[in-house]
Amino acid sequence: MPISIENFLAKNHIPKEAKFLLAFSSGVDSVVLANLFISLKMNVVLAHCNFNLRGNDSFLDENFAKEFAKQNQIPIFIKSFDTKKIQETSKKGIQELARELRYNWFEEIRQKEHFDFIATAHHANDQVETILYKFIKGTGLKGLSGIKSKNGFLIRPFLFFTKENILNYAKENQLEWREDISNQSDKYARNRIRLNIIPELKKINEGLENTLQNQAQLMEWHQEFYENSFQKWFDNLEKKQENIFVPVSEIKESNKIHISTLLHRFGFFQDDIFKIINKEITETGKQIHAENYIFTLDRNVWILSKKQTEFPEIILEKNTQKFKWNNINYSITTIDKPEFFKKDILYFDLDKIQFPIKISSFEEGEKWIPLGMKTSKKISDFLIDNKVSLITKKQVGILKDAKNEIIALLDFRISENVKIDAKTQKIWVIQKEE
Repeated sequence: MPISIENFLAKNHIPKEAKFLLAFSSGVDSVVLANLFISLKMNVVLAHCNFNLRGNDSFLDENFAKEFAKQNQIPIFIKSFDTKKIQETSKKGIQELARELRYNWFEEIRQKEHFDFIATAHHANDQVETILYKFIKGTGLKGLSGIKSKNGFLIRPFLFFTKENILNYAKENQLEWREDISNQSDKYARNRIRLNIIPELKKINEGLENTLQNQAQLMEWHQEFYENSFQKWFDNLEKKQENIFVPVSEIKESNKIHISTLLHRFGFFQDDIFKIINKEITETGKQIHAENYIFTLDRNVWILSKKQTEFPEIILEKNTQKFKWNNINYSITTIDKPEFFKKDILYFDLDKIQFPIKISSFEEGEKWIPLGMKTSKKISDFLIDNKVSLITKKQVGILKDAKNEIIALLDFRISENVKIDAKTQKIWVIQKEE
């Protein structure tokens, strides 16, 4: 198959006058892609990453990239990363980390220098490796759709050409390139797939690249159709204070794929997702943890919430005018008498308060005397009576006076001990800011 990028550009409505940043590794794929851009007299600039992972070979690759740019009279960006040192404070594998560093740097250049597109030399064999790798590791429709030939600013003009096509072009045009000897090592999972698994699969299907490329396109169409269905379902879920509420009744045959997608996107492990979908968890208060999120069963509702850091205590003095709790701003005023009492605003008899006031998170077992009651009641019971979820309970601010007695629950009610009566002269008011 003759190799060209003109059809790709036309199909994706990309003008030749656009400004391109080309990822240049010094390997045959990027050399051929750069050669094609140059032969079409397109506005292209190279970007080379040196990850310092292959000793002297890394520097030879960098020097080759510089020399290639010089000979072809095109600009080049060079970035050197101390990848192993960066990995010491990262939980990512070396290949995943290098990929993240590379693309973050490309995007930084694109924005700063106003490039229209970032071009990489991924080809059909890379597509096969990606689909097989994701299938083996576990993935959904999105993963099986593989690498996209155009994804926003990122383009991959070679995705429908094989490695063989690229090598033939390079040899026919007598191009020089650098070989990455690490590609022949089975140290990395992707290399093992390329070196060991794909050759065996090609004994069954010689046209494996074409088959999986077509399969990826089908999966992408299925994914687009599914996304519309998922979004409609997601939009109908109740959402409050960054929490998402999923009734247990929603976990039914027709919605299991939606539940799985929701939890997968928030970082939950597949084993935990199946426990939820199969309704193996029935105990109220049971929690499933992802890295940054929690899925909590609260009676007949699952609550998806972001993990909260401990709220620091807040001290309110008599002259305090503003404070912030759970990312909500509050104002404090002192008045003689309100025109009328408004819901969700706390009104205290100022003379009954002993300052300073401390606001802290709710603790199990704490009791208070809510306004209108004569005996104490557990805060947890009060919040349950007010239909406050297990997640929201932890976000409620508890106001305690200088004697450590609870005088109010922020956003709910004051204590009977600080209520306004006929003798009240000054009223202390706490309300959310508009």
